Amino acid sequence: MNHVNSSITPVFTDTKRSKKIQRPLVIIPTFNEADNIIKILEAIEELPIRISALVVDDSSPDGTTEMVTNHPSFDKNIFLLKRPMKSGLGSAYREGFQWALKNGYDVCL
Repeated sequence: MNHVNSSITPVFTDTKRSKKIQRPLVIIPTFNEADNIIKILEAIEELPIRISALVVDDSSPDGTTEMVTNHPSFDKNIFLLKRPMKSGLGSAYREGFQWALKNGYDVCL
């Protein structure tokens, strides 16, 4: 297994606009992902760059939202947008993009 030196801070540049990416956000739509969500969040946190995560959950009955809110990085770089009902993947991304814009993120993944 290769280990990345976490003291190195990579700089991302948008080559079309020559603008440094300062605040990337990954949007994670979920419904009944309690078995996977912690692994996903930990994998994001282990990256050699700081990327925030927004979980957009459609009121999963399996405890997905509780797992997110109990995560040690919740409200630091892991966030939750809980929707009242299952509303679909496309609208989850749209709401996630809107949340990202309101909160000053410059790139959504």
